[in-house]
Amino acid sequence: MTGIQPELWIDRAAAAVAFYESAFGARVLHQVGEGDEIVAQLAIGDAAFWVSFDPATGVTTVTGLLPGPRADLAAAAAGGRQVLLGGSTPHGPTAEILRFDPARQAITLAGRLPAPSTDGAVAAVGDNGYLVGGLSATGPLDQIVVITLRLISPARSAG
Repeated sequence: MTGIQPELWIDRAAAAVAFYESAFGARVLHQVGEGDEIVAQLAIGDAAFWVSFDPATGVTTVTGLLPGPRADLAAAAAGGRQVLLGGSTPHGPTAEILRFDPARQAITLAGRLPAPSTDGAVAAVGDNGYLVGGLSATGPLDQIVVITLRLISPARSAG
């Protein structure tokens, strides 16, 4: 994986995403928010990175790198934990549960889902995350997976 960590200091996050798409052929893998107040995951070649808008300072910064390109993942935040669940990789769906530590800008492997999945819906309630449905390599899933987020710890590096 190529490590790309651009530092683009701009308060117009949508313009930054458009710039990366135009100038470098970046692909938007995941995006939430509206207008300039967005968080987007981009990929250039085999490198994935996040661009986020900080409304307090008006800057766009990279907040962490995934272990590789990933799309259609689910994210949950509860109990002081931020986790990324499953998703599509160039090799198909993954079962990885990743923990994101914004203070250290680190992503670590925290566990595994019962089956590789992508496109699941997620909800956080209390200390639990609920991953509902999604797709596996063979088709739609009919499962509801409960993840006790307070038990998620950064056990080992994902990269």
